[in-house]
Amino acid sequence: MSHSSTFVVLPTTTKTPIPDFHCITAGQWRTTSQLWTIKGFEEYHCKVNGLLQSSNFVSITDPEYRWYLTIVTDNQNTKADAEDCIGLFLNLANDDDNTSKILANITVCLLDAEGNEALGRQTQVMFTADNKEHGYPCFVSKKDLFSPHMKNKLLIEDTLTVSCELKFAPAGVIANVTRQRQRVKVTISDNLPKRLQRLLHDQTLVDVTFVVDGKNFGAHKSILAACSPVFEAMFKHDMQENRSNQVNISDIRSEVFEEFLQFMYTDKTPNCKLVTELFLVADKYQVEGLRVLCQEIILKELSVENAIDLLFFADLHKAEGLLKQVAFYIKIKPTHIMSTQSWKNAILTRPHFFDLVNGVCEVPRPIVSSELQVPSSSDTSIQRKRKRSEQQITH
Repeated sequence: MSHSSTFVVLPTTTKTPIPDFHCITAGQWRTTSQLWTIKGFEEYHCKVNGLLQSSNFVSITDPEYRWYLTIVTDNQNTKADAEDCIGLFLNLANDDDNTSKILANITVCLLDAEGNEALGRQTQVMFTADNKEHGYPCFVSKKDLFSPHMKNKLLIEDTLTVSCELKFAPAGVIANVTRQRQRVKVTISDNLPKRLQRLLHDQTLVDVTFVVDGKNFGAHKSILAACSPVFEAMFKHDMQENRSNQVNISDIRSEVFEEFLQFMYTDKTPNCKLVTELFLVADKYQVEGLRVLCQEIILKELSVENAIDLLFFADLHKAEGLLKQVAFYIKIKPTHIMSTQSWKNAILTRPHFFDLVNGVCEVPRPIVSSELQVPSSSDTSIQRKRKRSEQQITH
């Protein structure tokens, strides 16, 4: 038996029905790219090991998202095999927590003198509100990059050129990939911070109370001791706080301490509005992860306008790492910062600032008030006039 299908041709007068909802998935991937040229790269690396950051860039089709590149030349906080490497990272600059999921194909590479790709990597990443950075802690080893062969190829006149190309997936593709990842996601590690946060929120089995700014915060000694050497020493030894199960803190605001507790339980990115206060708390209790994260956030906001204020802040609180980074920023922008009245005022109150920031570029040392040569009263014009008048009267 054979079957046949019948095609029904609708009359041309029939109108297209108006749907309640309409969705269009565009199949074209949107592209943007960034070229980052770093002059004097080896000098930067040798003078101050740390973090180099590019300017922000956006895609014409997705201007609401801002991106930037970072190069890490000091990987002491990473695995041992990355200490002698240079890291390269792509970062989403948006600070809000409502960032939509962005699926992107990333191609990052170092270019040779002719502008051709000499060393590169490619991957696909889902950027979210909780995942705003992706890169390679060991993109290239220092030994290889600074070898004579690679310097002649990648560091022409000590200039390093980095290329980054982003291809953004259509919205429909993003949703599909998200669903696929959710089906295969291992839930143990993701659920642990949520469980710890619930313990803190519900105050389940808390065994110590912090009294901060008139408010009580219950917590767990074992979790705090695992995050902070200071708390570990406090709760392991026969100290008053350990015996009474109460810790009184008078130098921290309650909302800052609450954010501090949240980080120790969840590793959640701190509130940027409280980042300078959290930096001090993390430094006091030696919570290294939070201290480094706060420092990175502070440095991302570093500008010509706030550089002197941050230098004062870092010097006042003896934050050596932050102090060196801010000083290095001032060194590479001497004409913009050292000619301002803020810099001249800073030198008057803290003359050692000059010695701190004068390592790379030679800047004329300003004359402070204590160094001014004040003429004696006998040499002033007023005294000379008075002497002449007295001589005329005598004669």
